[in-house]
Amino acid sequence: MANRDDADVDVRYWIATAPVGAASVLAEELATYGASDIRERSHDVKFQGTLEVGYRACLWSRTASRVLLSLGSIDATSPGNLFEAVKRIDWREHFAPGATLACDCSGGNAAIRHTIYGSQLLKDAVCDSLREATGERPNIRPERPDVLLHLHVEGPTALLSVDFSGESLHRRGYRIHVRAIGRFIRLTQISSNADRRKHQPAADLAKMSGGRAPLKSRRVTQSSLRGRRPGLAFAIRWRYG
Repeated sequence: MANRDDADVDVRYWIATAPVGAASVLAEELATYGASDIRERSHDVKFQGTLEVGYRACLWSRTASRVLLSLGSIDATSPGNLFEAVKRIDWREHFAPGATLACDCSGGNAAIRHTIYGSQLLKDAVCDSLREATGERPNIRPERPDVLLHLHVEGPTALLSVDFSGESLHRRGYRIHVRAIGRFIRLTQISSNADRRKHQPAADLAKMSGGRAPLKSRRVTQSSLRGRRPGLAFAIRWRYG
């Protein structure tokens, strides 16, 4: 890797996904965590920031469902081109010894029509690259791997990223055992309507979330969402590539 000053080296490209319609709320959150070059789309937000910003998003965001660390775009015009592009990456910069791997794929094009096929290509290329470089290939662990790679195929290119959050962020310690996703979406609505609620009668607020909206809002704004689920750690054995 070329020598650059520490500030440049540490700035990375990220994508945070969110429920449709919540991107504007997520963008405001990311700005408070120190993110820059924030760009909203309907279902995600692209931004730049240091690893600290990424960890803050994982720990504190109330609206992000996942935080992806972008590794860049690669050629996806054919399965062979994609395979070779992935294989050329020095995966030793991203995998600690003994780290387990899982791969996920979304989207598609004329050359890669099925997401299962895309994830298989990604897995084989990473494993072949590591085996040639180290003599060993990582073990595959579909559930809660140490490194989860995501490939999004769109047109002639594919975006390759590390799933920095490890699993959906709604599964952090805030009442994860019952209807967690439903509450996650309602809390997003609470955040996006914060200004309006300042002038809204309490009786109207009580209609939200079965009469518990004020309580939910207070819990979210006053308590941390640190991962209290046993074993939850963001990209726990991902190396600082």
